[in-house]
Amino acid sequence: MRRGLLTIPLALALATSAAAQGPPPGPGPSATRSAAGTITAVSASSVTVTPGDCGDPLTCVRAERSPSLDGFQVGDRVGILCLQKEGQLYLVAIKAAPSAGDNVSGGPPELMHEAHGKVVAVSATSITIGLLTCVVGDGSPSLAGYAVGDLTQMLCTHDGPRLVLLKIRKTVPPPGAGPTGSQGKAPAPKLKTAMGPIVTLSSTSITVGTLTCAIAPGSPSVAGYSMGDVVGIVCVPREGKLRLFRIGRKP
Repeated sequence: MRRGLLTIPLALALATSAAAQGPPPGPGPSATRSAAGTITAVSASSVTVTPGDCGDPLTCVRAERSPSLDGFQVGDRVGILCLQKEGQLYLVAIKAAPSAGDNVSGGPPELMHEAHGKVVAVSATSITIGLLTCVVGDGSPSLAGYAVGDLTQMLCTHDGPRLVLLKIRKTVPPPGAGPTGSQGKAPAPKLKTAMGPIVTLSSTSITVGTLTCAIAPGSPSVAGYSMGDVVGIVCVPREGKLRLFRIGRKP
């Protein structure tokens, strides 16, 4: 295998990707991507949608809880929403687009709604965050354990006139993070990057150069990597220690 210093473009790509996606995902959603346009490829396991404004195609694969792609075919106009986790895009929702008034420049019209903030009201059958209220439907996660005042993020989807809860998780500010101005927004975690051969590697940590990062739930898999492999890594501070967020080999 060719050894040497990791090229600068790969390191920049890793850092840029991590910065764009924010902190590594917890048990709930991490980042979402959406597209509205025409199906240009579809199978039982994946779908590709190309926006009508000649934007980049979006390809998402099906997971265990993804909706079925039965009945969809190349040429259909649809809106899709996908969840990005550990470098892979998973299909969360797909909906046929209306025949008129297509939204070709944005995401799927009236497909998904997201809210992030304190819980205003909650019961066994519905939850309100800010001005958004979603009900518990078939397949919705349980609201047990959620209370008024909890900092929470949720995704909801239209089911006729109702907004039905699709995903939900509690969000906890990083230790020591507090309001920073009139908007009360906490600063984003500062990324740490390293390039070069893997110095040490175990099931719980990795060291590249002088940077050591923990391998925690939500970190990408290091299966297939070994000491001496030339890689780039991106790590973020979480709960008082650096955690692996991205890893990639030299091309």
